Order: sequence, then structure tokens, then C-alpha cells
Amino acid sequence: MVDTVKKHTLIVDNCKKVSLSGLTSVVSIFEKEIEVTTENQRVIIRGVGLNANKLNVEDGTLVVEGDFVASITYTDKAKRLSLKGMFK
Repeated sequence: MVDTVKKHTLIVDNCKKVSLSGLTSVVSIFEKEIEVTTENQRVIIRGVGLNANKLNVEDGTLVVEGDFVASITYTDKAKRLSLKGMFK
């Protein structure tokens, strides 16, 4: 059996614009962090003044613009952040 994973693309333009395709869902959109999922991974974009300018859920595309894109992180889709243990 061949394992087929839907491909995605990510393009960063001058640390001010990010174009993504192949998304399956949008987890959150905030001014400092945008989190989306692809078929098997989470993509977290961090920066300053981030704004989701174009979002097409049917096509799985997103264009993010901002003052500065500081980082893009890939994590395992199954992993979720936990606040357990932070508050005592």
C-alpha cells in the first residue's frame, strides 16, 4: 500500500508575506501568531502585525501579511499544547 500525503507549499516573501496552500484547517488567527494544519502537520507562523488577507477554505489556501514574519514552525499534528502543570 502506498502512503499518499497531500502536498503543501509555503512561500515567504521578504519576511512580510507568507503564502500557503494545501491546508486542511485554520486553528487560530491572532496578530502575533497564526496556526493552521496540513494533512499531517501543524504550521505555526509567528510575527508582528500578522493579518490573514486571503483565506479560501475550499482550496486550502491562505495569504498572511504583516510587519514582520519572525518564524515558521512545523509540529506533529497530533501534538497539542497543554497547560497542565503550568498553574499550581
